[in-house]
Amino acid sequence: MKILSLNCCGLKANGKSGNIKDLLQKEKCSVLGLQETKCDGLSDAWFASIWGCRSFGYVLVSASGRSGGILLSWDESVFLKESELKGDHFCGAVGSWQNVDKKVGLINVYNPQAHLQKVRVWEDLSSVILSAPDVIWVILGDFIAVRHPEERMGSIFDSKEASDFNNFISSSGLLDINFCGRRFTRFSKDGSKMSKLDRFLDCALTYPNAISLVLVSRRQKSIIWQLC
Repeated sequence: MKILSLNCCGLKANGKSGNIKDLLQKEKCSVLGLQETKCDGLSDAWFASIWGCRSFGYVLVSASGRSGGILLSWDESVFLKESELKGDHFCGAVGSWQNVDKKVGLINVYNPQAHLQKVRVWEDLSSVILSAPDVIWVILGDFIAVRHPEERMGSIFDSKEASDFNNFISSSGLLDINFCGRRFTRFSKDGSKMSKLDRFLDCALTYPNAISLVLVSRRQKSIIWQLC
């Protein structure tokens, strides 16, 4: 069971779609979460090219001008959507995952920059999660927030924002999945600033052996949620 999450910084850049397809196939992922697509919409042909077949599903939030855009897509041989949900800064689906007895909810998040707007997103997400306690929730994406001082280097740590983020995670019954591979997911061009802004959260104790694997290359930085 693998889920790929990536802030793609725009899908229209040359070679970007091909890189995503290669990563999906190499890592054998069943779900794709993209943040900052900078797209209003995508064709079925694009999804077919990414998955290498026509058995796919998706839900998306269009970009606002040249910024934002969120996409969650999946292989329908593994996950079948029964309902979907959308907010200004997240999109998701609830459905059946192969060989899992309970319903599974997947939510892809791309947080805004402003603190108060982030708090509203966390409140909305918490309401969704707590309204469906029988669903196994997996929350992924770019949260543009850190939880602890050691998750940020070379920039100022915002203790109030971290406290609000931690309260959202604990009050929603979520667990921050352990990282391996790299400590950070975001790097400045000169390497002087590093932070852990991207992560996976899931229902506490549902998948105690899950890990988040951070993959870093010249072109992109991505994280993969997988069961060991």
